[in-house]
Amino acid sequence: MSILVFSGSVSIFLLHLLSFVCIVMSQRTSDDPNTYSYCPTGSNNTASTKFMYNLSRLFNRKLYDEGDKSIYYNTTDGENPDKVYGNYICRFDYSHETCQNCVSDAINSIVERCNGTKKAIAWYTECMVRYSDTNFFSSLETVPTVYEWNATGIGNVTLPIQFTEILNQTFTDLISLAPSNSYNCATLESNISNVERLYSFAQCTPDLSSEDCRTCLKLLSTRFHKMKIYRESKVVEFLSQAVLLGMNCTSFMGTR
Repeated sequence: MSILVFSGSVSIFLLHLLSFVCIVMSQRTSDDPNTYSYCPTGSNNTASTKFMYNLSRLFNRKLYDEGDKSIYYNTTDGENPDKVYGNYICRFDYSHETCQNCVSDAINSIVERCNGTKKAIAWYTECMVRYSDTNFFSSLETVPTVYEWNATGIGNVTLPIQFTEILNQTFTDLISLAPSNSYNCATLESNISNVERLYSFAQCTPDLSSEDCRTCLKLLSTRFHKMKIYRESKVVEFLSQAVLLGMNCTSFMGTR
């Protein structure tokens, strides 16, 4: 599996060879190959003792417990200047149990990987958890973004030219459909050949406006086409701070 990360005010390309070595910490956790974390380094991201106390309360008493059966939840704890803002979002095609297990794992990952920071993000296949010292709710932020794909290539697709055409139309349809849904999400299935199907999904956090959701999906789609990942992989996922987008030539939808 390969990944690419965009981070900061300028896009920084990080290729996954053996590990990430960069001013931005972005890496897979040691116990799960499908986990990535983002912990900005530097004195400006060093948390106070009070902030860490509030973060612990947010994680242990609010984000997980109060979120209950929701696929998305945001909350805060404490007062300025040590106030903590946190949220999570789960893939809508996973079960409640899978969602809650993922949120729990992601919280543990952030605690382990980003201890002492004022902002961090953990991405899993099934969910994302984020916290910050600034209010990011209902805000469109397009970096950092993680792109994940495998190296199988599309050479095994029976009709590669048709596949590319179908994929282009699929992204166009997802960009149109997801923001029009009250939950900011959509799935599509398309026939590539008599024996092959393309499964795809798009999902924005419910607090994003339709316009911001559409803008972010367009940006991810544009980057996807510029990078030509579809020539290298049958499985691609894009993980931003507020948007999840993916495609697969084998079924990955359904409650799990």
